Amino acid sequence: MFLANLLTPRPTRLMRAIYGIGRSQWILPALAIWATWAWSERKSFAARFTGLYIGIAFAAFLVQWTGEDILDNAQFDLVIATAIGLGIAFDRAGATAFARRFGVEAARATVVLILAVRLLATLRIEPFLILFDPAYRAAFPAHAQVAREEAARIAAMPGPVACRLKVVCRMAGKPFVYDDFRVDMLMMMGAAKDDFDLISQHGLTYFRNDPRSGIESLHRALVGNP
Repeated sequence: MFLANLLTPRPTRLMRAIYGIGRSQWILPALAIWATWAWSERKSFAARFTGLYIGIAFAAFLVQWTGEDILDNAQFDLVIATAIGLGIAFDRAGATAFARRFGVEAARATVVLILAVRLLATLRIEPFLILFDPAYRAAFPAHAQVAREEAARIAAMPGPVACRLKVVCRMAGKPFVYDDFRVDMLMMMGAAKDDFDLISQHGLTYFRNDPRSGIESLHRALVGNP
């Protein structure tokens, strides 16, 4: 199934790749640190190699992002290349103008500080909420119970059932019969007109899950959405 989805025809849009550049915000500080060092040693093999590696990885990231439904998986190579560049930049921080003025230890401390600030500047604070917010911790078993109750209702339904949250259908013992990603691509490519027509044509029952059955409801608590 994974290979079939990987080879599924999908529409591509250049503007989508341009919008995707914003996803590099997570590694932008590391890229800036690497670039500062690479410019200082621009004639060295290490700087040229990492420049080529990061450049190819960034280009591959943008090309992949032109395809619909491509998300952060397209950034794996870029993240690896950036990590290598960052490691070399940290090890050879003494080559930068900053280090020559303030010292190597100060330069390395600044690198660590920049990275720490970037890690803290995020809404992904689930570990802190789990530790310090009893109401947030209590939501997990409550929502899990909702999923179990839905699975019991789905198990009692005759025939194949398609769930918005596929894991709940799996809990109910129902086979995987509806791939929403593949259907979306077929619709975008003009090979299908309506997803519910496809569902009815194949005799499936579509089950609209309670949002509390999925992690999205817990994420909304973090970003302040109802």
